[in-house]
Amino acid sequence: MIPNWLKQRAYLTPHKTALTYHGESWTFKQVEEKSMTLAGKLKTNGLYSGDRIALLGPSNHEMI
Repeated sequence: MIPNWLKQRAYLTPHKTALTYHGESWTFKQVEEKSMTLAGKLKTNGLYSGDRIALLGPSNHEMI
């Protein structure tokens, strides 16, 4: 099992900068919230824990 480091980091240091890209910054809490929103959308579309997916896209903050 892979530990959920993002949830832990958002809990321990929610206001610390997690990501900076082209002059914009996001905190660990913001990244965790966006991740949970995306996870909910994937689940709504039929993906569940243990399923595998692949992502192909540009190097930008949305891909992270």
